[in-house]
Amino acid sequence: MDEPNFPENLARLIQRIEPLLQAYFAPDSLRVGGGSVLQARWSHRVSNDIEMFVEPQVYNSVILDRRDQLEKSLEQFEGVDGSRSWVDLIALYLECEGVEVSLHPVAPLKQLQNDSVVPQTEIRTDYTSSILAQKLVYRMGAANIFEIRDLWDLHCAQEYARSEFLEAMRFVTPRTALSISALLATRPGNLLAKTDKPLVGVRESVDSRALIESVRNAILEATSD
Repeated sequence: MDEPNFPENLARLIQRIEPLLQAYFAPDSLRVGGGSVLQARWSHRVSNDIEMFVEPQVYNSVILDRRDQLEKSLEQFEGVDGSRSWVDLIALYLECEGVEVSLHPVAPLKQLQNDSVVPQTEIRTDYTSSILAQKLVYRMGAANIFEIRDLWDLHCAQEYARSEFLEAMRFVTPRTALSISALLATRPGNLLAKTDKPLVGVRESVDSRALIESVRNAILEATSD
């Protein structure tokens, strides 16, 4: 079943990229997550990037055996900015038609039984709870990356998918939750002005400090339950 309301421009690009990826990765090994999937489900902002994921062992096998071929395929893909595209052990990254596309070797936090796919492709979309957990565990907890878009997604989860947020918190250890909370307390109040990836398509005024506190309180409340 096609993911309802998936952004049309991103779906078209994924449709174009799918045959390239299928030459290296089985379609059922790939999944799409991130803000584009949350946008489709909540309409809370506009996403202009594509985050894809694949099992680490699958990714590593391709990189070790066929990295040169994969890089050449990317370079020859119509519309790709070769100066801003690369492949390494951390991720595959390219820019095409003004859209950032990344493929990360990250194992799913939940076994995918979701039948939803990016429209007119075989590439599945991830669970909401898994997307939120990846933001908490991998981006904030492990990499100490705090983007305003991630905070907005976690904030909006309290309204649109509270149960999914609480399920995501099951993957966050108490120590990691406390670490994220402490780091959030040190984030600058003018966070909106300090990012090269601002919020787009938000219909309301967003106060950075209030947003930070909203997410911090949600994490602490979920941890204490």
